[in-house]
Amino acid sequence: MKPILFFAFLFVFITIRSEDFIYSITAMDDSEIVYPDSILCNNLTSGSFIIFKELPKNNKYALNLSSQKVEIGANVEVQQSYSEFEIKENIPGRLCVSYMGTSNKTMTLHVYDLAGKVIATKTISILSQGGGFSLLVPKNQVYIIHMKTFMEYYTIKVMGNINISEFAIIPEYRGTQSKSVNVAVEQGFDIQTGDSLSFLAYYMGEASDPVFIKAGEVKTLDFYFYSTTGEVEDRDGNTYKTVRIGDQWWMAENLRSSKYSNGISIPLVNNTTNWGKLSDNNVDKAYCWFNDDESNTIPYGALYTFAASTNGLIYSEMSIQGICPDGWHIPSKAEWETLAETLGGKTLAGGKLKEVGTVHWDLPNTGASNSSGFSGIPSGSRAFSDGLFYGTLSTYAAYWSSSQYNSTLSWAYYLSNLDAQLIDSATNKSNGHAVRCLKNK
Repeated sequence: MKPILFFAFLFVFITIRSEDFIYSITAMDDSEIVYPDSILCNNLTSGSFIIFKELPKNNKYALNLSSQKVEIGANVEVQQSYSEFEIKENIPGRLCVSYMGTSNKTMTLHVYDLAGKVIATKTISILSQGGGFSLLVPKNQVYIIHMKTFMEYYTIKVMGNINISEFAIIPEYRGTQSKSVNVAVEQGFDIQTGDSLSFLAYYMGEASDPVFIKAGEVKTLDFYFYSTTGEVEDRDGNTYKTVRIGDQWWMAENLRSSKYSNGISIPLVNNTTNWGKLSDNNVDKAYCWFNDDESNTIPYGALYTFAASTNGLIYSEMSIQGICPDGWHIPSKAEWETLAETLGGKTLAGGKLKEVGTVHWDLPNTGASNSSGFSGIPSGSRAFSDGLFYGTLSTYAAYWSSSQYNSTLSWAYYLSNLDAQLIDSATNKSNGHAVRCLKNK
């Protein structure tokens, strides 16, 4: 099968009707809708599971875990109305809106606080047959909601609910009909409020990142389908796998280039004494291999001083190419933070960035899943003060950012076999760290 060259978001919005657990489904990549082939739900509390297969090739259906059926939105004849919007319900935490339409269009929804600051922006596709949605509104405060299409607009005040964690859109359709699809159910599958659930979506043979919720929890779930490009090549002719994580494209291997993209060589310092003489500045450029052993080049890559990684440039608001191939750059601290946020925050991100198993990592390799595809391995580092190497090639990895902390320190990010976190720290510029390049946008 050809590689999947797309990045998809699968949004699952949860509504609870009586004792039913109903999950409305919308799947899309950056610019077009895609349709999952199947969705697996594991009830981690009861140990049972359900798989919905051969799903409809549209985005107007919902999974009913209680009845174990797929509910399909029914077609409804819509009469023209002067206003496209009708407020069905406006209670703390929920604004329910129905809309009419005679053609497909897009509605933009802006959420403002009472000071006029934009808090959130949502875009909703309105189909010609009409429909509706509920906006879940968090926190115990008043917001102003402004809805607008090309021809119509509507503004209304709403009150949030402290029990709702974030703004979310729940699509709703007029009337539903049940449809039996190919459903695989382990004997005794059941679901109760508060059960721990995990979801996986499958599309063209690829599985999404797992998402975990509690049954009955009102929350927007994002399923990511990761895909690698072909290759990116450095000035030495080395090739690297790359992976898309969120809206960023990262190298999935450590850099091992000995030259900048203009062909200028980086000084190879393979002597402990000479490395220890390097200063913490933006001038002393050097690289080495762990333990000064070139056989460690693959898969661990090279270790660079900060000056070598950035080619002596100082990060402001512009990306620094540094040692990276053309079209790529050294990620800034803000870009590392974006990566962590995409993966659920720094507390969890380290595990999602680390290669699984113990081929390269020592036990316990805490939290490692590599669900991001980043394939982080322990590359170690070299000390600024005496040129000695930290630890072994099995316990931790250190990656440069392009952001300075001050004149002698710069920000770096760390993975450890003992932790699931992605750790940030200001470190001496003459330390030897690994480099992962980030693609320019």
